[in-house]
Amino acid sequence: MRQNLHQYEYLYRSFVTQFECGVYPEGQTMPSQQQLCRQFNVGITTIRKVMKMLEHSGYIRTVTGRPAVSAYRASAESCIAALLERRDGVNDAFCGLGLLLPALYREGARLCQETEFTIMRDAIDGIAGHMELSALYRQANLFFRAVLKPFNNLLIQDLQLDAESYLHVPYIPYPGVKAPSYQAESRVKAWLETALNRILRKQYDAFYDSILDFYCKTQSTIDGYLEELSRAIPAPVPRKADIRWFRTKGHSELYIRLAMSILRRIAGGEFEGKKYLPSIPRLMEEYGLMKETVCRSIALLNMLGIAETKAKKGTILVTGEIQGSISPASFDFSDPLIQQRLALCMDAIQIMALSAGICAKSFTPVTEEWLHRAEEKLFSASLHSLNPRSVQLLMDYMIQFAPCHSLSNIYSQLNELLLWGYYLYAADASYYAPQEKLQALMRDVVKALREKDSSALPAALEKAFLQIYRDIHFVIAQLPWGTDFLPIPL
Repeated sequence: MRQNLHQYEYLYRSFVTQFECGVYPEGQTMPSQQQLCRQFNVGITTIRKVMKMLEHSGYIRTVTGRPAVSAYRASAESCIAALLERRDGVNDAFCGLGLLLPALYREGARLCQETEFTIMRDAIDGIAGHMELSALYRQANLFFRAVLKPFNNLLIQDLQLDAESYLHVPYIPYPGVKAPSYQAESRVKAWLETALNRILRKQYDAFYDSILDFYCKTQSTIDGYLEELSRAIPAPVPRKADIRWFRTKGHSELYIRLAMSILRRIAGGEFEGKKYLPSIPRLMEEYGLMKETVCRSIALLNMLGIAETKAKKGTILVTGEIQGSISPASFDFSDPLIQQRLALCMDAIQIMALSAGICAKSFTPVTEEWLHRAEEKLFSASLHSLNPRSVQLLMDYMIQFAPCHSLSNIYSQLNELLLWGYYLYAADASYYAPQEKLQALMRDVVKALREKDSSALPAALEKAFLQIYRDIHFVIAQLPWGTDFLPIPL
């Protein structure tokens, strides 16, 4: 289980990658701290901390009252080597985001109003001749951020901002290597104008198709450029490292991820017939974690009513089924922290409801072993929308059979945030939506998987996730303070 990165550490690493790849050559003026706050959707305290770290490491120079300046000196060969080292990761990220983000853009376009249209027009008008590639890139990103703005979904914003950072491949002049064709300002401006016109005319499918084509051509252009660089300079041996992006920006701490892992094991029936959960030393050994992290995770399971730790005896599993295990008096839903966590849960489910069906069209076939286990889980538990056996069945499929690492990585992190949905077990049972629809939809998913019906599966997944979203939305709407943090209906 990977260690958690603080938000400032994640941002610092992103900057270091950009410096090493030539995004900020020596002498270039850095964006202002206010611009960086908007660009990365973080507070001024985080940006100041990151800038101090960059200055201490020698990447920038700062003078009071003036913008920071890049102090990073590197040869073109060094920057090219850093770019080539990322080549496989960039292609993998284009694969995942080329499935996920276009689906979100299409649905966001349906919600856009004049406020968003104004931002889009300003982004287009800001494109002029002979712009630096970085400036042109910023204008295009302003357009796409506006398309996603109506969701008011923190995780969608994180996805967009991280994609902007990770997929940015700067042009590094080198003898015999042509500048990539995406540098043409007129071409980018014309594309964005056409995209805006399609949104205004409510031609959402045409807008979606154009984004798919845009992603495909951009990836081809970038990879062609990197291929030219690899012929000019010997490519380094790629390091096997996890893609440094979309770490849910501190929303999911390490102890929470451990709690989610244990909950999945409970939901999967691993501890059926057993009175105790594994001991703290055993969990420390299994997951390679410190005692403090494991203890915090067990304390969370105690708070959720899933387990009860008895002094000198161990942690008793209160029930093999999560549903009905939490007392209605356990939580105060007016607590801002609980509201924030429920909002993150809803944000994660919203992304799945908007994109799962269309992404699943490119998934690899399931194995017979996985399908057999899935059917056992499905038919051995009630199909309540909050029941981990129903939610986890869908998420496990999305994680295991995604066609690329980047998409599987995103789904895994969204899944960690679904832990907060368990708070809703403390809500009055009368708030729960009728479950007959979800039960039928879940069986449709398994049927499509069993019959390898590639035409029926995407629609079945989309309907199931959408129903879960609506069911949870219904529960939150009944809470006394639910409307204070309720996301948009779908």
